[in-house]
Amino acid sequence: MPLNKVPRLRDPQTRDCVKEVREMFMEEYKRDPGQFYEEDVKLVDEMKFLLLRCLISKRKNVKDSYNMLVNMCKWRKEQRIRELTEQDFPVEYFSAGICFVYEPDKYGNRTIYIRTSRLKCIPELKQSFKLFLAYLMYQIDDCENGETFAIIFDLTNTGWNNYDIDLLMYFLTLLKEYFPVNADYVLAINFPWILSTAWSVVKRLIPPERRDVVVFIQSKEVFNYVDKQNCPDFLEGTCKREHQFMPKSNLTLVDYLLSQNDPVLSAKRMAEIVKSLSDIIQKEQLAIAQKKLEECDRR
Repeated sequence: MPLNKVPRLRDPQTRDCVKEVREMFMEEYKRDPGQFYEEDVKLVDEMKFLLLRCLISKRKNVKDSYNMLVNMCKWRKEQRIRELTEQDFPVEYFSAGICFVYEPDKYGNRTIYIRTSRLKCIPELKQSFKLFLAYLMYQIDDCENGETFAIIFDLTNTGWNNYDIDLLMYFLTLLKEYFPVNADYVLAINFPWILSTAWSVVKRLIPPERRDVVVFIQSKEVFNYVDKQNCPDFLEGTCKREHQFMPKSNLTLVDYLLSQNDPVLSAKRMAEIVKSLSDIIQKEQLAIAQKKLEECDRR
């Protein structure tokens, strides 16, 4: 069981490579301070895990670690990762329960659940959903002290219509480039054989020494990792915490589509998108979306 096997730097405060990467980064910061969050600069200057994870990932290669750190911190600022809130995403992303942060596992890991059977391949929502994944990953990531997290995929009833190679590659990029090292394990529950080809592609992208992080189990085995009282109901858990909830946001899916696309999508296309999500959107949100679509038709 690949638990708590995240590598560490021995005596990081005294390692010359840590100090060298820090000094290189601080020089880049002085050259152009606006490209980084001040909070991230402070973590680097204090040699916190935001810096150390890059050296771990790049096996203490100073140049590669520096490039990774700069690219990571630039990305965090460009994506507004520290500023994102629930209000930046359609309420349906939360109420549909596609992916969400939940209770800790048996080992104290923060957890994120992804229900792949609820994923839909909708081009107009692709970029916003990628950002939503990044937002959730940021919620469970610990870039200061390096506490680990667990990723739990529920693949029950997942088919090819749920498979999106672009989204999958993006998620791998998040783990490799922007939130590296901290993943304690990844559970793949009820993996369907029809996705075996997809796994063979993904497997080649994972470093050999980290492939045991991915664990294939049946749903009944999830309680080996998560206590029943901390597990969501769709995996036969008894936790009362809502995983399909209404956030403190007034942004609906239709509002989002109207505001994010240039030129604006036709009412017909928006209706097609809403219809494709009708099996995972709560009835109240579906009624609101249909009312807004009717208003668009009257304009």
